[in-house]
Amino acid sequence: MNQHRTRVSAAIVAASLLALPLAAGATPPPDASSDILVCNGKYLVSLDLDFAEGGVDVSVAASADLNPADGFSPPPEPPRWYSAYVVSSHRDSAHPTWDSHSETVSGNGSYPSQAPIASYWTWIGAGCELKGTATINVGCPGGSSETKTLTRTWVGCGF
Repeated sequence: MNQHRTRVSAAIVAASLLALPLAAGATPPPDASSDILVCNGKYLVSLDLDFAEGGVDVSVAASADLNPADGFSPPPEPPRWYSAYVVSSHRDSAHPTWDSHSETVSGNGSYPSQAPIASYWTWIGAGCELKGTATINVGCPGGSSETKTLTRTWVGCGF
């Protein structure tokens, strides 16, 4: 009986040691956020990528927003125009071409009434990759424009 326990204990230790490289190689979700002042500090661009894992499934959500920067009195005039584009994508070994969900909002002489959000949810599979991209292009007063982009790719989807 004692010898059986020793063999079982040894098997458990061996299995744990084999699983360690898998756990150590798992990458955490590459969440990212960026708040950037554009147009000489008149406007605040907020870009956000939120990756999540649920054991057997993963997701990514991308959003982009534009608001007047704090500290101006009176507040700055709205941008001449803006365009915000977000995309969330997935691919894996069985489907090597990116499959994407996207959303675009744009306007003239105003701010977005709501930030665009694109999300993608999938089961974890061999070769899983998730990618999020958030981009804003802003027409500044005076004729110039600025573009800001945030992109992250989660290779392996935490597996």
